[in-house]
Amino acid sequence: MKFASMRSAVVIASVIVGSVIPSQAFAQIDVLTARDPNVTPYYDGFGGAITSTYTFNTSMILNSVDFVTAWYGNGTPSYTLEYAVSSINNGAFQSVSVNDVNLAGESNDIRRFSLSNAVNLNAGDIVTVRTNNTSNSMGLFTIVKRFGAIDSNVNVSVVRNDGGRNATFSNSNLNVSPSNPSSNVAPEPGSFALALTGGAALIGICIRRRRNAA
Repeated sequence: MKFASMRSAVVIASVIVGSVIPSQAFAQIDVLTARDPNVTPYYDGFGGAITSTYTFNTSMILNSVDFVTAWYGNGTPSYTLEYAVSSINNGAFQSVSVNDVNLAGESNDIRRFSLSNAVNLNAGDIVTVRTNNTSNSMGLFTIVKRFGAIDSNVNVSVVRNDGGRNATFSNSNLNVSPSNPSSNVAPEPGSFALALTGGAALIGICIRRRRNAA
């Protein structure tokens, strides 16, 4: 009976660990959170180049770069989307074509560029995102979008060179993962619920077996 009880406990523990760890290992976080819907304005226009600089204070994994691709004015803007990582190619900018197959369709005025290979960022690394509008002669303005705040699960400083706009405005966002999931990100609530549900079911089976054996 003791062996059976111990084996059941091991099974329950395995279910809990198996339910929680995957959510940690594959958790992806947007550095900037969604804005408060009660705060206005939502957008602001800015001509010329807009640059957002993200300084990482802890190691993270960069999965993708989000570009704000909204604009206002007549006509279609001609702009370049660029990003740079300080530890790669001496921090040289990498241009992203608007028609790039890796650039997702627009959603909430954002298009996501998924990196073909995730980038390991160390503490002190800087990711810079630049939107360069080249159609200002047509009266077009690239838009910076209002976000909420820096997600509490990432340790990042954001400095924007966007003409003195409020710090909650940005031309971009980053999607990252913790480089050490077990210590950097807390398991999602759904993982705990799944683990407890599976554990409770197994405990019930164990109790019934012990009663039947008695």
